[in-house]
Amino acid sequence: MDSFKYAATLNEWETWARHHEQLSSCANLVKLHGYTKADGKIKIYSEFCSGGDVQSMIIRNLSSVSGAALASTSATPSSVPPATTVAAGESGGVLQSSPAIGPSGNRGNRGLEEGLVRRISTDVLRGLSTIHSNGLVYGDLKPSNVFIGGSEQV
Repeated sequence: MDSFKYAATLNEWETWARHHEQLSSCANLVKLHGYTKADGKIKIYSEFCSGGDVQSMIIRNLSSVSGAALASTSATPSSVPPATTVAAGESGGVLQSSPAIGPSGNRGNRGLEEGLVRRISTDVLRGLSTIHSNGLVYGDLKPSNVFIGGSEQV
């Protein structure tokens, strides 16, 4: 880790630790248990989120050939069929797609169901609201940074 990234990461976690009491009251934010710094590395100890992250959930839910292409880092919004809504993150990915009804009447599985996307979005906004109400700004929101707890709490 270069010195600039190290300093930025350290600052981020020190800020989170200073505001821990206020932030830990929100069920939609990962709980920080602590962090250590040694030999130019920062180790973060946080709540375990057994559901993984939303980016992994998106990739697991892609089953069509065109969906699998979107999961790669080479996918761009211009390579996506027009009926698809894309949330471009570090790796890109489909959050929701319009129904792709084929001749057999099946819809296909090209992303996450609308109800799940709404629930994830609502939980993310609750977490961001808590962060903002404490005078902080979160600047790295992407599917791979949204974690899912054991009870499917985002």
